[in-house]
Amino acid sequence: MDNETAKNIRENLTADCTKRFGLCCTALNIVASSDFPINKPAGTPCMNLQSDYSCQIHSQLRDKGFKGCTVFDCLGAGQVVSQVTFNGQSWRENPDIGKEMFQVFPIMEQIHEIIAYVAEALSYDIPNDLADKLGKQLKELQALTKLDADNLLSLDLVMYRFSSNE
Repeated sequence: MDNETAKNIRENLTADCTKRFGLCCTALNIVASSDFPINKPAGTPCMNLQSDYSCQIHSQLRDKGFKGCTVFDCLGAGQVVSQVTFNGQSWRENPDIGKEMFQVFPIMEQIHEIIAYVAEALSYDIPNDLADKLGKQLKELQALTKLDADNLLSLDLVMYRFSSNE
């Protein structure tokens, strides 16, 4: 895999908030801290999430104490879960999938994070044998993003993280 391909992969790991049904605002557990002024359990929509999945205080997040929201990046995992894994079905329109969708999102987020690390490593001048190994691993990770919810929930992410560190 060449540096340009790795660069393109990294550039495609971009969140598109218009396609992810507010998953980061709903699926994640938030603990009150210097980054968040509230406690919010996983699976509960943030009080600022509107019916169209936009944030009613988006332009004031830092001023209102939601600094964590301004630096969080799902690396595109939200729209993959929403548009690929659940075929464009929303947890609001189809509440039966909500719990499963909220469990899948953090898994997909971790997969995207590992993809970002591997693609970054491939952007450097590294020995061919390592580049080949990482290229193979990157293809395997990208294939994971196409799995259905049941298969994503049964993944051993520690194994994938461990193999990335070898």
